[in-house]
Amino acid sequence: MARAFIEVYGDEIVAQEMFSTADRAKDMKPFWPTVQDRLHDIEREQFDSMGSRSGNPWPPLAQSTLWQKFREGENLAMMRATDELYNSLTALTSHSVRGMVDDSFVFGSTANAMGPQQDHPAGANYPERLPIDLSQQDELEFAEMMLNYIMGTIDRRGRLLPQRGTGGRFTA
Repeated sequence: MARAFIEVYGDEIVAQEMFSTADRAKDMKPFWPTVQDRLHDIEREQFDSMGSRSGNPWPPLAQSTLWQKFREGENLAMMRATDELYNSLTALTSHSVRGMVDDSFVFGSTANAMGPQQDHPAGANYPERLPIDLSQQDELEFAEMMLNYIMGTIDRRGRLLPQRGTGGRFTA
């Protein structure tokens, strides 16, 4: 009967890498600020493109709405009358909702315009305009970022780490 034996050199390094990977997977809190920063960028793009960024452009404002905003001295851009919602989704304000725990991250806003827009009720007398609307590409990007963090190929700020060579040494 033939037998094969495999001897692993550097088993302590392998064990340490496995423990480090498990630790990062259990506690993603150090990485959530990177996700938050990316979401702030996405939200700026979402508002600047009037929803087109996500592939779901916001319907244009009615002429009567534009006139009303003009008369009241409000910002004429869509969903930016007071910028309360915009600011709460692109930075940290008193209306920003951010929750970071070990295995999840919450992102939202308590601004008055958020609820009616994000949770558009059936039969509402205004068109749906989603302030938070991630594209499939965004979801894949976040999944890749999180996997790379867990695997230790990027740091908590999303920066690429040097590759490891044989024996745990870093390669250029």
